[in-house]
Amino acid sequence: MNISKTSVFHPFLFAIFPIIHLYSINFIEVPMDDIIFPMFVSILVTGSLLFLSQIILKDWTKSSLIVSLLLVLSFSYGHIYHLLNGMALEDLEIVRHRYLMVVFLVIFIIGTIAIVKTQIKFNNLNKIITAIAITLILITMPSFVYAGTSTSEISDDIQVQTVDDIQVQNPRISYELKNTAKLNSTEKPDIYYILLDGYGGTARMKQDLNFDNYEFLSELTNRGFFAPDSSSGNYPSTKWQMTSIFSMNYLPSKEKEQSDQEYYSSIIEIFKTNEVMRNFHHLNYEIINFQPKGFITQQFLFNDQTFCQQEQLKQSKFTQMLLRTTILNYLNNQIVVNVYRESILCGFSEISNLTEKNDKPIFVYMHLAFPHPPYVFGPNGEYVFGGKVQTEEGSFVDEEKYVDSIKFANKKTLEVIENILRNNENSIIIIQSDHGYDFGINYENPSDMSLKQRFSTLNAIYFPDQNQDILYDGITPVNTFRIVFNEYFNASYPILDDRMYYHPYGVTGVHTDVKFQDVTEIILN
Repeated sequence: MNISKTSVFHPFLFAIFPIIHLYSINFIEVPMDDIIFPMFVSILVTGSLLFLSQIILKDWTKSSLIVSLLLVLSFSYGHIYHLLNGMALEDLEIVRHRYLMVVFLVIFIIGTIAIVKTQIKFNNLNKIITAIAITLILITMPSFVYAGTSTSEISDDIQVQTVDDIQVQNPRISYELKNTAKLNSTEKPDIYYILLDGYGGTARMKQDLNFDNYEFLSELTNRGFFAPDSSSGNYPSTKWQMTSIFSMNYLPSKEKEQSDQEYYSSIIEIFKTNEVMRNFHHLNYEIINFQPKGFITQQFLFNDQTFCQQEQLKQSKFTQMLLRTTILNYLNNQIVVNVYRESILCGFSEISNLTEKNDKPIFVYMHLAFPHPPYVFGPNGEYVFGGKVQTEEGSFVDEEKYVDSIKFANKKTLEVIENILRNNENSIIIIQSDHGYDFGINYENPSDMSLKQRFSTLNAIYFPDQNQDILYDGITPVNTFRIVFNEYFNASYPILDDRMYYHPYGVTGVHTDVKFQDVTEIILN
């Protein structure tokens, strides 16, 4: 049995290239360990297919060509689907899995028949394909190596000292907790921070979507909430906004010597070691979290408990991202959507039971990726078929389903409020969204209307003493916890000017030069 090295080499290169390429452009959001399992599986499957083909064809060259063809089609399927997704002929959706899979299957069958039936020697073609595969690996390798070394350096640099002298030491993150000596309170209320991802502002939705959400705001105000109909976020995307909220500050500017990757990494580390949770840690709170699986919120430095973990998707975020690029995309979507539904329902169900399970005061952060797409709930919680898992942040694609999701979110939120206050009427409850919706936005050059929609948010705050004088119209999330610590824990944080900053946040803007544009005047006028 004569095996040419070039014959069997390129299938394995095509098996690992998509993995190292995907990691190299997303390393900021996923740990390097996450690539080990998918790479092992990809190599194992490739080897098995190659061996099986050889048994059938008795030809290593043809077997390797067929396996490489299958790998290229499989790993390109998701990219092509998402590129074409949303194309329509009048009201007819023409790009669907059932059609695209048939096209890919036909290509594979024709290609396989051509390889098997032809009498031409494929030695030169094998060498060319191997050269192409090696070139792809070499092009990606510098970014891959840089990604691995960058994330390990950042992780190694983080050190936490004692509880009484909390300080994060990192050459890229130079700050320390300066207010802990002043933080004190004889009464420590339970604090619930509920984040409804992508929930737009009431006034904006009335104007843009013809959806009247004022009944929900009335229910909130009747329960003692400060709940204006028009509120704005500080940033247009989750990663920026949540970092700003939990650091209680605007994001630092990128230094000239910093690469974009270094800047993104530093922002994520600021978030993971954020000042809000460090404060509550110092105050001896039990810090409890619920976050979407794979979210950057998953690895907080100060975190005591995580609830509803059993409902979270067992896949790593990287595995989810990889599967979305493959021909397994459709099947994986169905799994993701079902787990996504159960996770959200679990969060709503369990959050109000946390007080009785803990002796210490609690700070609860529940980040629900809802009513953000995919839309999987009807207005009464019924299952919505055909919910699409988005590959870009944003990509709100169905106004009717979005409004239905809002209606169900309202219903469950009011139930949660009732249950929390029934268990402990002295709780602080903050319900906000990180950003609004973005139907048809041009990320690189958004219109004024798109900016207003994206920055329009939900903001509802309940203080047990009903003191709303410290709150004001136009307050933005960056000041939320400054007010909480000042009012209830004797801190002295200055209230910042309320500003809004834009940076392209879709896939096309992830690795472009990080420059924030002040769009406050556009949003408020």
